[in-house]
Amino acid sequence: MLIKKKKCVKLKNWNNESFKYFKNYCSTLQNDEDMIKKHFFVSEAVVNGVVGAIRQSSPSKKGRKPKLNPFEKCVVFLQFVTGGESFRRTSQRIGVAKTVISNTVGEVAKSVNENFKQIYLPESPEQWRSVEDSFGRRRLIRSLGCLDGKHIRIKAPPNSGSLFYNYKHYFSFVLLGLVDGDGRFLWIDIGTPGSSSDSCIFNASTLKSILEDDDNLPMNQYLDRRTVMPSFIIADGIFRLSKRVMKPYGGRSGLQADEILYNKNISNTRVRVEHAFGVLSNRFRILRKEIECEYKNAVDLVQSLCHLHNAMIQPNSSSYSFIVEEIDTYPYSDAKSQQQALKDFFNDN
Repeated sequence: MLIKKKKCVKLKNWNNESFKYFKNYCSTLQNDEDMIKKHFFVSEAVVNGVVGAIRQSSPSKKGRKPKLNPFEKCVVFLQFVTGGESFRRTSQRIGVAKTVISNTVGEVAKSVNENFKQIYLPESPEQWRSVEDSFGRRRLIRSLGCLDGKHIRIKAPPNSGSLFYNYKHYFSFVLLGLVDGDGRFLWIDIGTPGSSSDSCIFNASTLKSILEDDDNLPMNQYLDRRTVMPSFIIADGIFRLSKRVMKPYGGRSGLQADEILYNKNISNTRVRVEHAFGVLSNRFRILRKEIECEYKNAVDLVQSLCHLHNAMIQPNSSSYSFIVEEIDTYPYSDAKSQQQALKDFFNDN
């Protein structure tokens, strides 16, 4: 009994020392922008934005002082998502209970989603044109965005059976994202069980309805003197070809030279969404492993990381001008003939 008491006293003292060190570390960090970038790969402006979001969600109240102030909560959150550690390991290193870490991560994620939103879908033809410019600036296909999905590994939710079990043989939910030429998320759909396909999620989404409304999208434009093309997004082969969705030709063998060239141009542009998911996972290493939060909290967490991802992308200030000649006619009988015209344009240019 005496040995157990000694162990408890030692553990308590160790936790107190760890927590004291963490407090001092946060005090030093708060006044050193370079240290923030080195440790968390984010700018001071992003940290200040997150701290402000936390303060908005939990205004100061009279009574018992909270264990962690808003800045310290932000540091706990960033250490957890960028380090990819477990709640237990993080709690041991900081010197607070595991439940404090878990609650703090959930609180910060919700605060970011409510008060630090950075994902905005264009609402006018002019805003959609600026998205096309973000691709044109990089000499890629001028499009309304690149669409793809990413599986987020989680623990199987209770009583869910095989609903969240995906084709990669683990439990997950899907993050479906539309990305512009700068790698910024324009729209996300998050939380659909991993057994669902990307195309099914898109077909039931608000994004599809928005793309079908011609009033909010740019008019058709001339790519050259004889090729008229409506604005469209670029997706992979699993999606259905349509007026607003262009995808590569299927099959790896038996393709003609012009079809291979078309696929190359489409893939060179669509890879922007793959890059965005790669940057997201590299910045926030928690996405490289199974997230130990409950399903709803995991959805909130990943959504907040997408907002932070956008906040870290600096606006592109390079000059770019492209004169668009618009026309209010659609000269194609169906999406297949539109794809054929786009293929001929790549082959001629």
